[in-house]
Amino acid sequence: MIKLPSFILLLLSMPALLLSQLPGDLDPSFTSSIGSDGYIWSFDFQPEDGSILIGGEFTTYNGQNARGICRLTPDGDIDPSFYSGTGFSGNVFAITHLENGKALVAGNFSTYNGQNAVDLVQLNQDGSIDTEFTGWQGTDGTIWAIALQPDGKILIGGFFNKINDESRKNLARLNQDGSLDLTFFADCNDWVRTIAVQNDERILIGGDFQNVNGSESNFIARIYSDGSVDPTFMDGFGFDAQLRQIDIQPNGKIIAVGGFSEYNFNANMHITRINPDGTPDFTFDTGQGPKGWILCCEAQPDGRILIGGDFTEYWPKDDFRFSCVLPDGSIEPGFNGGLGPNNTVRLVKSQNAQKAIIAGNFTSYDNSPVGHIARIYKQPISSIGNPSTSGQVTLQPNPVQDYLHIQVSDDHLIQTLEVFNNLGLKMPVHSPSYEKNMIDVSNYPSGIYHLKLSTKSSTYTKVFIKN
Repeated sequence: MIKLPSFILLLLSMPALLLSQLPGDLDPSFTSSIGSDGYIWSFDFQPEDGSILIGGEFTTYNGQNARGICRLTPDGDIDPSFYSGTGFSGNVFAITHLENGKALVAGNFSTYNGQNAVDLVQLNQDGSIDTEFTGWQGTDGTIWAIALQPDGKILIGGFFNKINDESRKNLARLNQDGSLDLTFFADCNDWVRTIAVQNDERILIGGDFQNVNGSESNFIARIYSDGSVDPTFMDGFGFDAQLRQIDIQPNGKIIAVGGFSEYNFNANMHITRINPDGTPDFTFDTGQGPKGWILCCEAQPDGRILIGGDFTEYWPKDDFRFSCVLPDGSIEPGFNGGLGPNNTVRLVKSQNAQKAIIAGNFTSYDNSPVGHIARIYKQPISSIGNPSTSGQVTLQPNPVQDYLHIQVSDDHLIQTLEVFNNLGLKMPVHSPSYEKNMIDVSNYPSGIYHLKLSTKSSTYTKVFIKN
């Protein structure tokens, strides 16, 4: 029989809420157990206060009327200061906030709160229609994606043939008042589902198309600010199937997800990384990758990638529709959401450094009821320790692969240091001679570990994850 150290017994006796704060776990403090009564297709954070504007094909949220749109507080409660009246006559597929707090809302609808609004509307912070958005008349189809340029102009993509009665096929650019920007023209032969603006203001687009402005462009293209195709990007075949989302990492590399199995004949199932010039990044290797489509992604500052979709596995472990990919393309072994969402994840966005919001078609997360939206921990808790101590301990990086750096804020030397696995077994601790506040964990199996250290004045317990 294994005898657990006393500090692990203390951990096991702590409230479940505290212990659950590990990557992939549901945050039950987010009020969404009822949530919406239908799919949530999009959401965005308001810049000023972090409130969440959600859109989709629902009619209620937490039991209150909300036709296609609702604004939530950062913790998931309905924000009563936002009034949408009778809401939208159709579905909302895209939401983007402007710097002034106003919101662009797009989809497939004809009215908002009883007023004419064809597929796109700009709303004030209180939910009323912005009467300064006078140049917009409408489309003959559906708007699926919105992206803002640094100059305030608005890129829209979807499935349409006309914008404001002018010929524009599936991609267009608007001026800030909603009028069509006549200096931009790009003709795509099928759906445009994702748009990302690079720092140099060139524009990446992805979707179902295979031709842009008469040039072969298999599901991805890069265009200049006038809409012409950038010929320096992607000298090759492109993708073999639909692209659903593009995100750009801080180093300029491009994350792409969708229904594809290869890019420029380089096999990577449903997710790949592309160099800034359009060539495949061969350092990104997913192995057998996910079993099922990836529909959304978000690049993290540390190189990791949050992903959501229909998948039920990411080789070599089970992962249900939401997970995290390491910078090399492998799955993060310490990210574990249990049974995860019970249906498709359509969108993921980080709320802060520790938590992310996911939304889609699901009604539970790891068997806990959630109404199509949930908040998930994406980073482990940084400390579980003696609440009476004033100092803090920082572990970096966390998750870790090789060397774990330990920083103690009270500036005292570490007197004792022990590491235990999740079963309470003590692990060997090896510290390189050149750095006493560093331990080598490269030989530890992947999993969750508990670090206990003491200084002259305090004792600390920390949790870290070994990849």
